[in-house]
Parts: sequence; C-alpha cells; structure tokens
Amino acid sequence: MMVRTAYIAIGTALSLAAVSSADPIGVTFNRITNNANNNIAGQLSCVITDEGGGIVKFRLQNNVGIASGVHEIYVDDTSHFGGIDHVFESTGVNYTQFGTNVNPGNLPAGNTVSFAANTALSADAQGRGKDYLDALGEYLDMFYTLTGGTTWSDIEDGFGDGSIRVGMHVGGIAGGPGGPSDSFVSNPPPPPPVVIPLPSAGFAGLAGLGALAALRRRIG
Repeated sequence: MMVRTAYIAIGTALSLAAVSSADPIGVTFNRITNNANNNIAGQLSCVITDEGGGIVKFRLQNNVGIASGVHEIYVDDTSHFGGIDHVFESTGVNYTQFGTNVNPGNLPAGNTVSFAANTALSADAQGRGKDYLDALGEYLDMFYTLTGGTTWSDIEDGFGDGSIRVGMHVGGIAGGPGGPSDSFVSNPPPPPPVVIPLPSAGFAGLAGLGALAALRRRIG
C-alpha cells in the first residue's frame, strides 16, 4: 500500500508541474492632469483575468483613502475587444451608461497622451450621485468579448506594449461631489518573473523513478 501511494504522489506531482494557467494582469495608474491637490493614482487599480470562452474580465476599484469617485471608465484599444458582454457591480455601485452613451466620449485630456477610447467599451455613472466607485471594497467587473483570433497572449502583449490602456476619470477628489477631478491612465504592468524551465519529461520521469526506487528501499 505504501509503494502504491508513492506512485500516486509522484505521478500527481509530475502532472501538476506540467500544468500552467493564465496569470491575471494587474495594472497601476498614472495621473495625466493636475487639477486636485491630492494625487490618488495609488488607490486606483484594475486586474484583468481570462474568463475563458473568449471573455476577459476587468475588475476596477478605487481603494479609498482619499475621498473620490470614478465617474467614467475608458479603454484605449482598436483591435482586441469586440464589446461589453455583461457587467457585475458590488453593493453601492451602479453604472448606468455604457458604450456610445458615455459622455464625454473620450477620457478628459486623454488626447495629451494619445489616449483614444473605444467607445464600445466605456462605462459611466453619469447622474447617479455616489453610485460610482467611491469606497474601499467596492468594485465594477466589466466583461469584454474578444475579437476573432485574439488570444490571452495578445492581451498580455497589448498591455505590455501600451496598445491596450485603461483610463479613469475621477471626480470629487478630497472635496465632495463638487471637488476637483483628474484623469488617470494605466501603466504597463511589470515584466513577469523569470521562469526556470522545468526538466524534460524524460528527465523528470527518470528522477521520479529514482525517488520511487529510493523510497522502496527505505520501505523494504
């Protein structure tokens, strides 16, 4: 029984070593305007995950800190995304305008950094008071369809080379609903860590058999 268990454990370990998954992409933000006294870029975040089936999720948050609300959300992209599949909002969040209904159509001052929003991908809490992202723990999940032939690797490359960017227009910064607003654009994510290649299947198999033989000797 102990020898059989060893076979299972070693086989499982070798199988897991061969499995890989798409890691989420986390991006930070940079302020491109200078209207508010406080720069809240550090409390904004977006995490992008591969949902499978040609769907990618953007989870957007404003991890307050300094009082503020995300009024509009934009994506600068021309080829990777087909449109909004659906959205999911946490309690206290209620964006009501999407796509071409978002006003303004581009991130304010986005033209200064060549940010051109794909209007099919935008979201707006226009006229909804404090139903936008304005509290710690709140989030907005935007689920986008991928265009035909687009892969997760293309999305990773797009964020890495800046051909995909996220923009947020944030208002009421440290001043309530009438406070100043600023625009923020995502930074390219840091490069992934260096991965040490796994041994070849043949070498791994020999190593596993060697470990099993040693275990059998100890059991015997």
